[in-house]
Amino acid sequence: MSDLVSIIMPVYNGEKYIKDAVNSVLGQSYTNWELLIINDGSVDKTENIIEKYTDSRIKYFCTQNNGVSQARNFGLDRMNGSYFCFLDADDMLSLNSIEDRIKLFIENPDLDFVDGMVGGYSNDFSQQFYTKTPNFRGHPYPLLIQLSDQVFSGITWLIKRDLSYKYHFKTGMTHAEDLLFYIDISKNKKYNYIPNEIYKIRNNTLSAMSNLDGLSNGYKILFNELKNKHKLNHKELWFFKKRVIRIMVYTYLKKLRLCKAINEFFKFILL
Repeated sequence: MSDLVSIIMPVYNGEKYIKDAVNSVLGQSYTNWELLIINDGSVDKTENIIEKYTDSRIKYFCTQNNGVSQARNFGLDRMNGSYFCFLDADDMLSLNSIEDRIKLFIENPDLDFVDGMVGGYSNDFSQQFYTKTPNFRGHPYPLLIQLSDQVFSGITWLIKRDLSYKYHFKTGMTHAEDLLFYIDISKNKKYNYIPNEIYKIRNNTLSAMSNLDGLSNGYKILFNELKNKHKLNHKELWFFKKRVIRIMVYTYLKKLRLCKAINEFFKFILL
């Protein structure tokens, strides 16, 4: 029998798009999955839409509004799969997303994570704007702490579950929490990817770059985690700071916010 895959989907006021997300799971060529939907205190018609689904593989939970990290943790605590991944309620999985990656796991038993190409689309998925393809095979930890896009384009990895490990997102972060999660679980682990699309991102205005103050705060928390929890050395921390400064200063300058760009420079230099 094929291994069970847990798909964790937090949702908050997702009535506009959640049907597309759920249907992309129902349409998977790989059929041994469970979809854990965690309604994070929605006040729209999200619950009415979810309750219309009768597939027993869909497991629905309703919680108070505590944020996406808390909702993901709720799902992580209740998953049953040998593998797991995440799906945002406004995105979609590609048709063979799970099957193609499970095949690579079977062919390479030493793997811990399998990723793939990520497509960025218009709101109705009628137009594709970009494709992001990983460019690395091996141990991803050194690249993740360098903010490299060779292995990270969002929360898209399919993860082989380690029953001895307590999977957990750091709460209180609105940005970079997914990157920190991958950093936390990837030390001495092995990553690979398939050359096929596995995840479809819906283009919208609620991207990380639309809340630069939140992104800056997320990087600051991430820096402190790398320094205090992961014990990065001075050279590694300095490289991280340079990458963040480059990202934040360039983005603020692009938006003609010179004072904020200068503030960001000194904020991270002095960390």
